[in-house]
Amino acid sequence: MRLPLRLLAYVLPVMVLLSSCDSTDGDPLDQTEPFENNGTSTIELVPNQNSYSVGPGQKVILSLKITKGASGNRPQKLRLYETSTVGTKEREAFQKIDLKNVDSQTKTIEYTAPTTNGTTYLYFEVDESGDKYKTTYVTVIVSGTVAIAEWNNIELGAQNDAKASRFASASGQIYAVCDILKGVTAEGDSTDGNLKYVDILYRITPKDNPAIPTLMSNPQSITDGFAKTTTQCDGTPRSVEGGSLSYFATTTADYATADADALKALTVSSSSAQKIAVVKGGTYAFLNADNKKGLIKVNDITGSAADINAGKGTINISVKVLR
Repeated sequence: MRLPLRLLAYVLPVMVLLSSCDSTDGDPLDQTEPFENNGTSTIELVPNQNSYSVGPGQKVILSLKITKGASGNRPQKLRLYETSTVGTKEREAFQKIDLKNVDSQTKTIEYTAPTTNGTTYLYFEVDESGDKYKTTYVTVIVSGTVAIAEWNNIELGAQNDAKASRFASASGQIYAVCDILKGVTAEGDSTDGNLKYVDILYRITPKDNPAIPTLMSNPQSITDGFAKTTTQCDGTPRSVEGGSLSYFATTTADYATADADALKALTVSSSSAQKIAVVKGGTYAFLNADNKKGLIKVNDITGSAADINAGKGTINISVKVLR
């Protein structure tokens, strides 16, 4: 039977539409959709850096401070997406992370860059539940081979000071004690903290007679007799034991001129000590848990003699480390 031309004008588009919705090989259609930003949470990149240049396959470590909105739900999950177009969700999340059931938290992310040169947008999607989401992203530019991360004027507090004492050289993140602890999700499951990223800790040693400004690993802090638990976060004693091993050594390297080759040549290894006494103006070598060498420049050490003897005061450092 022959259809009139006017009827064919209606039938053919419908046939095309139906055939395009049918996947004969069982594969899903290649679709894209925009990210939603209808939530009330705030997401702060720490440090406030939205573009990273790295070599192929290099690790990028980023931190997000996620805070509940005044009128919204507590953030429940964090999802990560790689995209080639700003604002577009091109594929399923490649990583899903349960968040602590708290109003504010810092979450550190390890991301391995693509192995080929180019630009990728790494999206972070915070799920507040109830179909409410908040997103932000960083640009990851892959080119070259070796890069140095540098963090300037990092201020850390001693064991009895109000300022946070722990630092992650790979991300530039300063951690308050509550940020390093494990937590519990809204469903009651355990979720990791950020302790494994900490590799520089400020203490005034020895514990019972504080006198010597010292940089150390978190495990060394426990070995030296400093607190194994904290009650600062919820009133319940929580363990601060564990974390990554890091090593320190004296050096004659010039911090100001040190490049990647100079950092590679530093004489520091896993045979070095996990702590080092420091002075204002001094430069020190270190090796972090990723086996990356770096330099620490002590810009300043504050605190009166009485403060120092009470385990108080701060240290200001700048850090260069191989990516």
